[in-house]
Amino acid sequence: MLIAIDDATLANSTYTSPINRNILASVVQRLDKLGTSVIGLDVLLDRASDPEADLALETAISEAETPIVLLSDPGRAINAALCENQPVPARLSQVLQRYTAIADTAHGVLCFDSLDDVVRRAPMARAEHVSFSERLAYIHSARDADGRAWLNIPFRPGETDLWPFATFSATSLEQPLPRSWFEGRIAIVGRISPYSGDFVATPLRFNSNLSRVEPKDLMPQAELPGMVVHAYTVNGLLDGRRGHYLTFWEQVPYVLLGTIIGTALVLVRLQLWLVLGGLVTLLAIFWWLVFAVFNASAGSVMIPFTGFASALLIVSGSLFAVQERAERDKRRFVQEGFSHFLSKKRVDEIVRSPSVLTRSAEERELTFLFTDLEGFTKLVDTMEPDALAPTLNGYLDEIIEVVARHDGTVDKIVGDAVHAMFSAPLEVTNHRLKAIQCALDILDVSNAYQGHMKANGIDLGRTRIGISCGKALVGNFGSSKRFDYTAHGSTVNLAARLEAANKTFGTSICVSEAARVEHPDLAYRLIGDIDVRGLVEPVRVFEALRADRIDADALQQYADALERVANQTIGSIDQLRALLTQHPDDGLVAYQLAQAKARLDETG
Repeated sequence: MLIAIDDATLANSTYTSPINRNILASVVQRLDKLGTSVIGLDVLLDRASDPEADLALETAISEAETPIVLLSDPGRAINAALCENQPVPARLSQVLQRYTAIADTAHGVLCFDSLDDVVRRAPMARAEHVSFSERLAYIHSARDADGRAWLNIPFRPGETDLWPFATFSATSLEQPLPRSWFEGRIAIVGRISPYSGDFVATPLRFNSNLSRVEPKDLMPQAELPGMVVHAYTVNGLLDGRRGHYLTFWEQVPYVLLGTIIGTALVLVRLQLWLVLGGLVTLLAIFWWLVFAVFNASAGSVMIPFTGFASALLIVSGSLFAVQERAERDKRRFVQEGFSHFLSKKRVDEIVRSPSVLTRSAEERELTFLFTDLEGFTKLVDTMEPDALAPTLNGYLDEIIEVVARHDGTVDKIVGDAVHAMFSAPLEVTNHRLKAIQCALDILDVSNAYQGHMKANGIDLGRTRIGISCGKALVGNFGSSKRFDYTAHGSTVNLAARLEAANKTFGTSICVSEAARVEHPDLAYRLIGDIDVRGLVEPVRVFEALRADRIDADALQQYADALERVANQTIGSIDQLRALLTQHPDDGLVAYQLAQAKARLDETG
């Protein structure tokens, strides 16, 4: 019989772990008076608890006339040795010494099947390593161990319940109960609670008789408490019954059966939907066969489902490789190259039209956007790697998401820098506008991210962006085994130069004149004509801004001041100074003022 330390038993206890030993003491005293033949405590007494409660349990055990067996945890090494029939190292009982002096102790090892993690065997005695179940059975029957290496546990479902053992809540022992219910019986005391964690999978998970009564209706689906498995083991020892356990060679035919059927599916080359339908049907039939055989044999025969199913699925999977190989390779070619750097919508478009990914390069007008994070090198030198990686990854995730949202393609990520292009591999008619809008959104999200990092004590620099537009060669410039869809040309280099020039200009977004596009939401401030390494002619560049974030008067004042400086009008420097006084953080005005002063000094 089973005496359950359930939630009702622990309801009035001030703590639940370890189990209040006053409760265990009361249970032991009551079972002793009711005349049980042996009491097994499936409760690990490996650490001290409340001193008065420990003393109460010690007193109850020492005064009991009924033999008492305590469960011990012998350690992982002995667990493995016992289950694998290997030499057993020295015993490592974890039961408190105060209890080992007054009661028997025995290990509670159960062996899990490596194939499906189901308990089917219990190791039997070797030398002093007698199991908990053996000790209970042999004390009850007054006989010795029979010398076998293990017992295949004879699981049997109850007629109306999951197990055929009388089960009482420990709280019920407080009521007057007939002595005849308990006299001469083995009582196993342990935890049955949905939160105890002491549940294991057994072959009974395949049984169709799954009626539920308290407290078992709260158990994990298809699992049994460890004390119930010990009870099945005790019954098998007393009755001389063994459960059926298939050896490796007994399982081989089922694996071969799955292999043959799976191979047949490959050879007939059925359509994909027919293969999937056939697999589902075959698995359902075999699953039903497992249930039918198990129920017909009263739980003694368990056909291994996993070996058959694994062989069937693995072999039939080759059919998908044969029938879908060309299409799958094509999809992988596209998706591996672009899934991390394009929106899902654009990737799907490329999958539908893979011809856009020609291996030969083509010349096309594109817009390029380069970003860089100020002070990144210093951040690398001063920041712990564990903190740097998530910080940088979070920053790049934000930028990549914005690029994808504006139909851009991330060409490369170099450290903290992102290189993106617009209108490749798929054409975008308004690629210049999308690139500038993308840059403004990148600036917003990076500023927000910078503020978030600063609140966490990380000083992240600002993001600088360069944008250029023009002809470039674009295509797959990778090797035959490595995909690298990218672009080359002076327009690409110009975007990189403009990104770096922001540091000189005191700006965040620097746009070439060819990339500049008029739009009601955009505003520009002329920076000037600059010489760019690699280009013969100077390039006129602008700072890009959101129109609603700069005052129209200030914008006009800047343009007027720049014109006066260009015409060397008297007082032009004073106008720039006035603008800087109004907006002291305006880096571009500060740059223009410094340039004007330098030219004035040169001319005297």
